[in-house]
Amino acid sequence: MRFLEQNNPENTFFHLHVARHLRSFERHPEKLTEEIKKIAEADLILWSFPVYYFLIPSQLKRFMELILEKHAKELQGKYCTCLTTSIHFFDHTAHDYMQAVCEDLGMKYLPDLSAGMNDLLKQSFRDNFLKWFDDTNKRASKNSPAVTKFLPVKANQFKYEPRQPTKSSDTKGKRVVLVSDASESDHNLVSMERFFCTCLEDKVERIALKDLGIKGGCRGCLNCGWEGKCIYKDGFQKIFRERILTADAIIFSGSTKDRFLSARFKMFFDRSFFLGHRPELAGKPILWLVSGPLKQLHTLREFLESHAGVSKTLLVDIVSDEVENSERLDALLADGATRLASAMQKPIRKPRMFPAVAGSKIFRDFVYLASAIFRADHLFYKKTGFYDFPQSKRSQRFANFSLYMAMHIPSVRKKVQHQMTRLMLRPYEKIVGSLESKKS
Repeated sequence: MRFLEQNNPENTFFHLHVARHLRSFERHPEKLTEEIKKIAEADLILWSFPVYYFLIPSQLKRFMELILEKHAKELQGKYCTCLTTSIHFFDHTAHDYMQAVCEDLGMKYLPDLSAGMNDLLKQSFRDNFLKWFDDTNKRASKNSPAVTKFLPVKANQFKYEPRQPTKSSDTKGKRVVLVSDASESDHNLVSMERFFCTCLEDKVERIALKDLGIKGGCRGCLNCGWEGKCIYKDGFQKIFRERILTADAIIFSGSTKDRFLSARFKMFFDRSFFLGHRPELAGKPILWLVSGPLKQLHTLREFLESHAGVSKTLLVDIVSDEVENSERLDALLADGATRLASAMQKPIRKPRMFPAVAGSKIFRDFVYLASAIFRADHLFYKKTGFYDFPQSKRSQRFANFSLYMAMHIPSVRKKVQHQMTRLMLRPYEKIVGSLESKKS
């Protein structure tokens, strides 16, 4: 932002550091009103933030909630865009969320920019960066049309009235923890929790996010990188380690708010970054209870599924109240409880798909090159074999090199290409038998 300001002296930049003033805005709504008026006078609003844990930082999430709650119409028609920095780990979900919320506010969202953490050090990036800002500024000044990407969200009007459940899922000897963001007004979510927990044999240990003494959101200071210790002394890390990491299964429960979960839930995940990039929840069965129009919130579903994949947890199910009737939701919850209990006894480990595989490789490469800061991650990755670089697979490299040299001979190349499918399948014949025997 300073670089943009220094290279655009003809423009006036007004800076609002959301995280620094958030508590003041919550305690003194009139101060927020004053700032919103200033923002509304701008020709272009640039949301600038580092990508935190798949999305925007919890402080900015809470700021967007306050705008939607109290000033939903005051930014209507204003041009805006996003500038973020990250290691390109799920930066697209952060941008999608911001664009969707801005469109909900009636704002005109222009093409955004996601920069790598060190991109500003490159001359090529700086040149394109200034071109991007100049183009964005011109489009705003010319009142250019903005393409919308997301449909408006239709609120879920369904009221859940559960029947009396029966205990049918054996969890004896297992610790099941419910991490809940439910409030008294969340009728459906509270009812879902009660029905689901009653289906389990043993009592579920409930952790209410509103009762956790979390003093603030993650500050991005990276002090936790060396030993995995957070600078906050509010007890959150102790609770996470002693109650959540030690559980045999975890139920997360939350209502949708502004196309995601609440800022409180986002703070919970942001603060869990004291674990760094280490999947210390790996192997644990988890299940989500979500109240709200989940089918309309692609970004939220991608977060829930991808978070499980990257953390290597066993995602049993995501059960939402976006159903046709209470009987249907009863059946889904009861079935989810049965499968959660089964996952604790006989877990099914499914292969991870692209988002989880790609995300893990981004972490792997980043931790390897930043081990001086993320020492705890580095030691964990070395111990667990997470450094699975293809360069270290010497036998495969030798085989590939030998084939590469042989393929320079026209007759060999022709023969290999002619039998390519057969050569690809040959290693599997030991497992499924030869193709000839199957045909016969």
